[in-house]
Amino acid sequence: MKSLGTPGSYEVSMYQKAWERSGLPNAAEVIEAVLDEMDEFYEGTQDPRCRPSAYNFNIAMSAWAKRGELDRVEYLFDRLNELYKSTGNKRLQFTNDNYKALLVALASSGKPDSGQKAIGLIARAESAREMDASAPVPRRNLYQFAFAAIGRSS
Repeated sequence: MKSLGTPGSYEVSMYQKAWERSGLPNAAEVIEAVLDEMDEFYEGTQDPRCRPSAYNFNIAMSAWAKRGELDRVEYLFDRLNELYKSTGNKRLQFTNDNYKALLVALASSGKPDSGQKAIGLIARAESAREMDASAPVPRRNLYQFAFAAIGRSS
């Protein structure tokens, strides 16, 4: 990111998306490294334009999900949750796309507990909406991805 000057989260997301679409084998690593650098830059400058958003996290989560790296997706999901809880910054609030990335990773993981985790994730999304009207309403496709995870778990 240093080579990009001082871009905001929107400009960085375009850079991340270019990497995601590149099809290169190291794309997920680069996308997450950009996210890390973005977060470090924000911590050092407190420039609100440079604070990663849920969308920046989602690009990284989706890139790892496409590679079937459930552990990395869960790590980023938890990291985003911790940032949101510690700051209350609405730009860090989960979106349907964040839930979707984790559900896709669960569905493709083949792990025996992925169905149970998917059910828990849907319950979490529904509960978040009940407790906070600004949280996203879980979209129908989230349930479809959860059903896929349930169907593929043992």
